[in-house]
Amino acid sequence: NKSFKVVSGSRDLTVKIWNLTINDSKLTFSVEATIKAHDKDINALAIAPNDALFATASQDKTVKIWSIDGKFLNVLSGHRRAVNAIAFSTVDKAIASGSGDGTIKIWSLRDYSCLKTFEGHTNSVLSVKFLSKGMQLISGGSDGLIKLWVVKTNECINTFDVHQDKVWMIAIRSDEAEIVSGSSDSVIHVWKDVTEEEQTKLRKAKEESVLLAQTLDNYVHAGDFSNAIRIALTLSQPFNLLQIFSAALSVPDSNQKMISVISELDIDSIAKLLKYIRDWNTIAKYSIVAHNVLNCVMNSFGPDVLIKVPEIAVILEGLLAYSDKHFSRLNRLVSQTYLLDYALAQMTDLTTEIWNLDLEDEEDVEEVVEIDKPKNDPEKVIIDKLKAQSKRKLKSDQVSRKKSKTEK
Repeated sequence: NKSFKVVSGSRDLTVKIWNLTINDSKLTFSVEATIKAHDKDINALAIAPNDALFATASQDKTVKIWSIDGKFLNVLSGHRRAVNAIAFSTVDKAIASGSGDGTIKIWSLRDYSCLKTFEGHTNSVLSVKFLSKGMQLISGGSDGLIKLWVVKTNECINTFDVHQDKVWMIAIRSDEAEIVSGSSDSVIHVWKDVTEEEQTKLRKAKEESVLLAQTLDNYVHAGDFSNAIRIALTLSQPFNLLQIFSAALSVPDSNQKMISVISELDIDSIAKLLKYIRDWNTIAKYSIVAHNVLNCVMNSFGPDVLIKVPEIAVILEGLLAYSDKHFSRLNRLVSQTYLLDYALAQMTDLTTEIWNLDLEDEEDVEEVVEIDKPKNDPEKVIIDKLKAQSKRKLKSDQVSRKKSKTEK
């Protein structure tokens, strides 16, 4: 003989506690208690894992907690619309509730306070369950979405959009290896937990990335820029790729080597490289490298290939805008060099006039040399004589220019 307790809730606003007896394969039901639980329809009911408590959710926007023998313990209020789903945590003394206001709340069973609120569904939440030893929540809503939440951070880490209508129910296998969802679209989906497989893939990808990064460093130190460019593109490292191109451009015949590497790229890699070039071109000090690499791309592929690159119009629009800006800046710099040339020419004429200011004839020059000449210093005498000769020549050139101007 076996006996159990069954709890049921109804639109008649009551909760019934039943005694179920199995005697020689014969089922016998009897009502132990009938309780008026809510002021409106009862939408959901759940029993705690230890079978000591049960909870009811209602259209009256509340969740009520009861002992298994029907004693009222407390009411949980906070939702703005009807509560459609409830679930006890299998680990903590907590309960989750989903409501027509689109939110999920977690309540403490110690002091009956609201611990967390999750927002993300665009419509009513119709089902909610705990996962991963109470660390995660999974919910289904009338928006047709199934959402996976992290309890600690209140973050929705995944959204599954496979149902075409309201997701009324989510059921979880005892070992949590599979989840089943049912919807108004008359379809049941069975979900498999692939967390371990994904983590294994991520771990392998990380290990491969570390190995490639080491190989990249080896190629860069060895000066093998061709292989370094290939690996940097594979690793999606735009800054390292920029440094490699900058170093490669300092090597003779680097353009031909870069063209040979770039010409081997597929469409997706070309798109990635062009986006990097567009980003580099936005910074003035990287624009020269960006244009050199762009030149190699243009020499490697014709218009028939480049037109197939995804988002090529957007990429070219960004390139043209900043390229025009850089060319305008260079034109301004060239114009400013003319002013520098003029200033240098004027400074040369001014220097000539200063040299001839106090030296009117050759006798003055000899006198200056004689006065400044220190005794017993032959080297100084020679230097002064050379200066005097230079000044005489400058004076003679000035006189010649004046005569020429007068004749003209």
